[in-house]
Amino acid sequence: MVNEEFVAQSTLPNNVAQPSARTHFLINVSSNVAYMIATTLVMFWYIPFLIQHLGVAAYGMVPLANSLIMYVSIITEGLDTAVNRFLMIDLNRADAVAANATFNTAFFASTLIVTVLLPFILFASWTFPSFFQVPSGLENASRLLFAGVMLTFCLSVIGSNFEVSTLALHRFDLLNLVRGLVMTTRIGTVTLLFLLIGAQVWQIGLGFLLGAMVQVAGGWLLWRWLTPELHIRFANFDRMRLRKLLGFSAWSIINRVGMLLFLSLDLVIINLYLGVNATGEYGTLILFPDLVRNVADTVTSVLNPAIVARYALNDYVSLKALATRSVKLLGLALALPIGLLCGLARPFLSHWLGSDFQRLDILLIVMVGHLSINLATLPLSYVLTSYNKVKVQGLVTLGLGVVNVLLAIILAVWLHWGALGVAIATACVLTIRNLFFLSGYSAYIMKAPWWTFYPTLLGGVLSTIVIGLVAFGLTQIWPSTGWSGLFEIGLIVALIYSFCAFFIALNREERRLVVDLCPISLQHYLQWI
Repeated sequence: MVNEEFVAQSTLPNNVAQPSARTHFLINVSSNVAYMIATTLVMFWYIPFLIQHLGVAAYGMVPLANSLIMYVSIITEGLDTAVNRFLMIDLNRADAVAANATFNTAFFASTLIVTVLLPFILFASWTFPSFFQVPSGLENASRLLFAGVMLTFCLSVIGSNFEVSTLALHRFDLLNLVRGLVMTTRIGTVTLLFLLIGAQVWQIGLGFLLGAMVQVAGGWLLWRWLTPELHIRFANFDRMRLRKLLGFSAWSIINRVGMLLFLSLDLVIINLYLGVNATGEYGTLILFPDLVRNVADTVTSVLNPAIVARYALNDYVSLKALATRSVKLLGLALALPIGLLCGLARPFLSHWLGSDFQRLDILLIVMVGHLSINLATLPLSYVLTSYNKVKVQGLVTLGLGVVNVLLAIILAVWLHWGALGVAIATACVLTIRNLFFLSGYSAYIMKAPWWTFYPTLLGGVLSTIVIGLVAFGLTQIWPSTGWSGLFEIGLIVALIYSFCAFFIALNREERRLVVDLCPISLQHYLQWI
């Protein structure tokens, strides 16, 4: 049985040094890295392609529609968080009866939610141009774009039930294969339509919709293959289990609402107060914090089921060790891309989008600089989820999210700081949330000293600052003449930092862990470390 194999792997020590677990971990991380790199390269081409054919103002409707979808998704994503937790625990304990009850309860509940939301989605799509600033002449096209993105969301809600199997059984390689097909379908559809019949905003919505269909079909096939013991049967719908799921998801929804006030309301504020051009410029730069978040998710997504598995097996010592190491290694790893983005911001924007965009370098630095702290704490949110300690987290996040919105409006509108004020508000308040609450509360839950994660977070921050300053300094003494010059600067900084981080920032045990995660053929040459 697949479940029994997973339980056996879940009981492995925290150092993941046993061959089967190590190989599985390497495959998952390599798959995530490959998908992240492919997505990054495609988006670097795709966004200028859209701006070139649509213009900055029209393109601004795309990230705006995506940000609005996040608000509709808070209900379903709260349910997804609950389902992921309970179903992974059921599968770890090899309880097929409980797993079927959890799956079917979630499946039919999410289907009902989508059915109820559908009329509101159609109404919101029609009234979209009435509530937001839309470029003249694009009213109907923006309606179709918004409708396509919203229907994509509906299909994703239903399809997410099938993806739980790949998450619970650590098959991120298969999940990323489906994601790659989705990306190919989405972008390929838009590119083909642009070239055949001319560029229109509504075509992007169609690409989203077709990609969602591929996602649901691929998720269903993987679900049937990985967990044949699970079946879609309404008889397995369990009202008592629904109460447990809703009870857990209610606080997850509150936490999600708060995070959306941090991460998705910025574009809405900019559109309402600063106009469509500012929306387009800010929406273009959003790509970079999103890419850095994808880098963090590349690692933390494989940690979530590992943390839940240790909780399910009552292995709290390994859980605490895994969380502590994850925060440290993630902070040091994130320092490199974040530092390079900050240090090379001005020449990078000039080469990528044109010299007119290099004036946005300070805005880009503010948008990504704080992520060296705020993304390094991602594994701690999984700790709170596994311990079912999401109530306090939700209340604090919601309260600080409201503070973030008020501060953003004050800085952007009343003090006339514009989009930069919105970015500053998010950076400050989100850092307060993760540095002073999430890290301290997680340590308290795990019965560790409240300052446990501060030294590791400080190391990531200092590394980011040093990398940024060194990269900026090199651009002053070694002016870049093109992409090759930026690549050479980035490569030099990356090699020096990697050496220093590995031999100075990591202790011998942590270096041994990194070596153990390398391919066996490479470990032969690293035995001296």
